[in-house]
Amino acid sequence: MERYVVKTSLLAVALLLFACAETKNTDTDHDTIVDGDDAVTDADIDTARVFTQRRILGEGGFFGISSSAGNDDYFIIGAHYAELSATPGENPSGKVYLYKKGTIPTLFSDAETVLTHPDERPGAGFGYTIGGYCDLNCDGAADFAVSAHLDSVGDTPNCGTIALFFGGDADPATAVLSLPDGVRRQSDVMGQSLVCFDIDGDGCDDLVAGGQNAGPNDTGLIAVWKGAAAGPAAEPAFYMEAQLAENKQYLGASLAVGDVDGDGTPDLVAGGWGLKKDAAAANTGGVYLYKTGDDWSQGPSAVLFPDETVAQEVGFGSKVILFTVDGVTYIAVMAPDYNQEAGAVFIYYFASGAFRSHAMFKPSTYGDPVYGISDIAFSPDFGGKGKGALLIGHKYYGADSTGAVTAVSFPEWTPVVITAEPPVSGDTFGAMVKDIGDINGDGLADFVVGTPEHIEGDFETGTQPGGIVLLY
Repeated sequence: MERYVVKTSLLAVALLLFACAETKNTDTDHDTIVDGDDAVTDADIDTARVFTQRRILGEGGFFGISSSAGNDDYFIIGAHYAELSATPGENPSGKVYLYKKGTIPTLFSDAETVLTHPDERPGAGFGYTIGGYCDLNCDGAADFAVSAHLDSVGDTPNCGTIALFFGGDADPATAVLSLPDGVRRQSDVMGQSLVCFDIDGDGCDDLVAGGQNAGPNDTGLIAVWKGAAAGPAAEPAFYMEAQLAENKQYLGASLAVGDVDGDGTPDLVAGGWGLKKDAAAANTGGVYLYKTGDDWSQGPSAVLFPDETVAQEVGFGSKVILFTVDGVTYIAVMAPDYNQEAGAVFIYYFASGAFRSHAMFKPSTYGDPVYGISDIAFSPDFGGKGKGALLIGHKYYGADSTGAVTAVSFPEWTPVVITAEPPVSGDTFGAMVKDIGDINGDGLADFVVGTPEHIEGDFETGTQPGGIVLLY
């Protein structure tokens, strides 16, 4: 297996940083190690971290569209349409692959467990979102939730279902959840976003799912299924809706969980890439915060929208993530259509009952075409133990869409561009980026980059196995 060194320059990074409080230094004269045999030490890093890349191709169907850090034992990869070439003209429902941590896989078939949706309806999109491990039936054992956001229920197409695997690796699924009659509509894509945690402190985790096209006229909808000894009930306990009864707000496009306000309890952050600040505003997109202890069915505890200079539909809130550095939890918000579709990442923190702006990263253009933002994640040990970096995926980076990931150290703000080695035309490296924990047992968190659109052979006659690149 080959190893590589990726070096940076300001021109290659083409990244502008706008800090709200003070100007941050983005000088990239020093090299940052991403992969390599020949270690080059950044002047600001005591011991440079050396990553190894390992590419793994799937068996088809956008393998690498999703991932989860799982738990201490497994990390997880999703392929929401599996084995596309197996049955011409038909899209199987999808698969989820569980890989044992401690031994780096070399083939997709090294998965210890492969999960499928019990109904396996063609085109269900199973594996598009992986909810991770939690305890939904209060028995102390880890359970597992995976959405099939394009699944159909009865005569309602593409409304979305969520499969639950009690015990974490049971196959087939123990239960399947969906929105009830009267709430469920065509193309809700319920389960497009999915998290689980103990909302009310009763010792049993609860399931939260978003459907950006659910609700009347694509307002978006978030549903909460309460955990119980017998498992979650068939119908949600309550819903969260957009504050305005306006169409195309897409609430629930993204969800994240963490202690945003520092009170020791987890909070829910929800993005909607068309949310409106008020009736007269454009569909800029926004973020809702639901604090533990508040009545979420009555609306969010706080809201976040771009500042007054953003008056267009920029997709703000299409992806939200949380990460903690030095005891402060930050909220990173992706706006892929900002800056003439070059995209931007806005970073905030929450203090004294309000969101506070911290910084904005605005990628510039590099050649033709503009490379936008496809995904964001945070790697807590990118530069070494506790030396984290914000990961920004650019699946259309390069004239032939080889793709790239920009890793921006936090809080030093030193950027480095990572490409797959060797780069592959049309690979869309960076379509998905995700922290997956320590997969090789060295005590440092690793990450994965998805290449779900990877094609082997000619575009017209080749196959599309999809793939991932592990960096560890």
